[in-house]
Amino acid sequence: MTFDGVHAKMQGMEWENWQCAFLVAQLGTVAAAASRLNVDATTVSRRVKRLEARLGARIFERQGLRLHATHSFREALANVEAADVALRSAEEAVGQPSSKLFQRSVRITAVPFLVDYLLVPGLTAFRRQARFRIELVADNRNLSLTRREADIAVRFDSPRERLSGVAQRLGTVAYAVYAAVGAAPADLPWATLEDAYAHLPESRWTAKTSGKSKPEFKANRTQTIREIVAVGLAKALLPQLMGEQDRRLVRISDQRILCREVGLIRPLGEPPTPHLNIVTQWLESLFRQPEASAWGLTHPTD
Repeated sequence: MTFDGVHAKMQGMEWENWQCAFLVAQLGTVAAAASRLNVDATTVSRRVKRLEARLGARIFERQGLRLHATHSFREALANVEAADVALRSAEEAVGQPSSKLFQRSVRITAVPFLVDYLLVPGLTAFRRQARFRIELVADNRNLSLTRREADIAVRFDSPRERLSGVAQRLGTVAYAVYAAVGAAPADLPWATLEDAYAHLPESRWTAKTSGKSKPEFKANRTQTIREIVAVGLAKALLPQLMGEQDRRLVRISDQRILCREVGLIRPLGEPPTPHLNIVTQWLESLFRQPEASAWGLTHPTD
């Protein structure tokens, strides 16, 4: 059978209807799916209803303003996506342009410094093995996985967050004390995160170490603390992932004086899918890259 024949057969199987349902399940609304496909919302609704009629079952449940795929339909989509991945691989292997019926995007949330210093630099290697749309959400808030504000959360270990999804350990991020190159560390005051983050291990360590001479500078972002240090105003406990890559800074303490565990959290009840498995493997690899040790990153198997 020719590739045109394969595509004709796929049309007979109403793959456009599956594609619409796939995007509604992924994005949560008919309007979002329509925007992604560059069609009107009526078209998407009609195709979803055709698929429901073909399957003889409802495939979505409404929760508030969002549509959620039923458990059985999520399992079906995982199989369909796997078939699509295999078809695209076959097409590309013989030099055919990929049909890319299922334009998968993966939304990953993490604290801002992990996005800037770990995820973004690692995207080059990721793009060599997968062609997903990647949406990175740099946010200190715990975005909801159950409301599908994100597909994957990369977070520092939090028992509360583990309750909202399936957790998997990725590795640890080490911290050390840094000052500006050429500064006299003994004369510098401390900088730390603002009081809203006083419960974090790095804030507690700084409070204990600074003693009666309380930090003179506070900010709500680790990146801002780094800039305060870089201009010579203060010294601070920073992630080695950040400090070791900034030539304006010099480490003035031992390495790994504090370590924080980093984990990956995926929504509860979601069946394994090829795209999430690939992203998970990529995130794990970031803690095993050649620079990992120098940047204070360790993998659970190290």
